[in-house]
Amino acid sequence: MSNFLTIAKLFSAIFVFIFLEQSVALDKCQDANLDRYIWVNTQYSYNPSEFTQDQKIELANSIYLKRRNDPRLAAAFYNNGAWQSSLVPLVQAQSDSVDDAIKYLGSDKLKSRSDVIQYLEDRIGFPEIPYLGAMSKDMKKSFGEAPPLDMILTLPQKEDYISGLKNTAAISAMCAQVSLMDVISCTRAVKLVLEEARFSGNNIIYPKIWFDSVRNEKFRAGLKELALLMLQRETEISTSSNLYADTFASFKKVGLSNQEAEDFSWKTLALYGNGGPNTGMRLISYSLAPLEQQSLVSLSIIGTEISLIDYKNKLKGNHHYAFPPEISGSCLSPKPYHFWLNAFIARDLVQKGFSPDVASSASFIVAKLYQLNRQLNNTAKNVETILNKGPEHPTIKVIRMDLTLNSGGAIFGSSHGTTKMNLEDGYSYFYEKTKNYIPLSNEQVLSISNDKLSIAKKWDEFLQPNLILNFFKKIN
Repeated sequence: MSNFLTIAKLFSAIFVFIFLEQSVALDKCQDANLDRYIWVNTQYSYNPSEFTQDQKIELANSIYLKRRNDPRLAAAFYNNGAWQSSLVPLVQAQSDSVDDAIKYLGSDKLKSRSDVIQYLEDRIGFPEIPYLGAMSKDMKKSFGEAPPLDMILTLPQKEDYISGLKNTAAISAMCAQVSLMDVISCTRAVKLVLEEARFSGNNIIYPKIWFDSVRNEKFRAGLKELALLMLQRETEISTSSNLYADTFASFKKVGLSNQEAEDFSWKTLALYGNGGPNTGMRLISYSLAPLEQQSLVSLSIIGTEISLIDYKNKLKGNHHYAFPPEISGSCLSPKPYHFWLNAFIARDLVQKGFSPDVASSASFIVAKLYQLNRQLNNTAKNVETILNKGPEHPTIKVIRMDLTLNSGGAIFGSSHGTTKMNLEDGYSYFYEKTKNYIPLSNEQVLSISNDKLSIAKKWDEFLQPNLILNFFKKIN
């Protein structure tokens, strides 16, 4: 009995240490993600106001450990790759996400971080990573087997995506809300993004960048160095490091000029913005030569380590790792990819000749289109299902957070990475301005459920997303 008590006390001490360490860095973004995670996993009966922040961490941790160790849910964690764990706003879950990404590669020779380090350092050759059949339904229908990488450039776009691309009137209307003096230019910019992004099979956007990340030797070498550096950062937290600086340094290390390193760095952030923790999975559906699979492994590490390093940094009171040093204010989120994709889009538009104002507006409109067409709570339910939810609802909180990151990225990218902003101030402002709307009744939601225009208008009326974009525009 005494041994049991000793073990119990030890476990309790360890848990309290983790618990208190987590509570140090809890901020509004982490709080929003905690609320949503608990709400989804308690069958939508959770009331955030009944719990303190420390109690939320404890509850989220207990739910996560129970789910993670439930053999009936093992397939869900595996089939979702790193995504399932990454959405849980806890350090352990972010660490598990890295393990899940490695596991999903399916190689007998790559079972752990140390195996990956040996592989990336070319100490165990290039073991072939088996194709796991992780293809979308559209790809299976078209190809049956893993298609060659070249197909990533020509995969057909989804019909609803094409119809949205052709809807010039709707795009112009959204542009008029945020860029009244440049509606024509803004509309052209949004349509250009949608054309070049080419959303298609396996959730690939900007397929040319994906193609180059595998076939371009310089790109592949830089990604390898970045993955190795991130694995080092996980255990050797640096107060001066950040994602962009590490990415740039990795490409410089393989002999690139400053201009080349900058170009490949932004393209790497575009890949991460597209795939998040599942960045490696985006490539696993394609037939790759053993050497080419090095990018698959590198991106699997990069896509998951970013949030893990960020959480560890913030819990020690350091600056965010995931965001550049120009960004202040804490917004501890498992989803910094929302910031970087919009930053890439805005920067790319400026390079193509659009003004910073138009570029940031167009980039943010693309983010709004994503939010309006996304599925919510890991179900097949779309955005209209939140119109009957009040302003304090967990899902509404997370959408506010996502839009804060979207808009911050859009402004940062349009200024060529020189803009200074405080994400926490932005989120607080956004919340204060949108905390008093009255949601629709269930009957009202049902009455507009087949009317996309009415749904979009109500969503815009409740969340007022342009507020957060204009907030960041005005402070710069």
